[in-house]
Amino acid sequence: MELVDANQKAGFDFEKFVVTLLDRRYFKIDRWAGDKFVAGRYAAENHDPDLQLRLVLGGDVHPLVLEFKWRSHASGDFIRFATPKQLAHYQAFERGCGVPTFVALS
Repeated sequence: MELVDANQKAGFDFEKFVVTLLDRRYFKIDRWAGDKFVAGRYAAENHDPDLQLRLVLGGDVHPLVLEFKWRSHASGDFIRFATPKQLAHYQAFERGCGVPTFVALS
């Protein structure tokens, strides 16, 4: 029997839900991070945003990136969706690849 982390499952379910909202005619998925790890070991790319895709409108192609954040509750009047280090990494990723990076928060 495998134990399932309820928050991890909810986060992945949120990712799947958002992906179902992206119309296949317009959104093409290039990369969907798997975030695999064991005993504290993981690939460096796990720090990159979750979904890299292209919005195709006519003959124009617009790359974009989504980072998914599932939070089960707010902390007072706000929801902390990333540490300062994580936020800096997402901003550096956006600058480095020149692709708009968005956060999908639930």
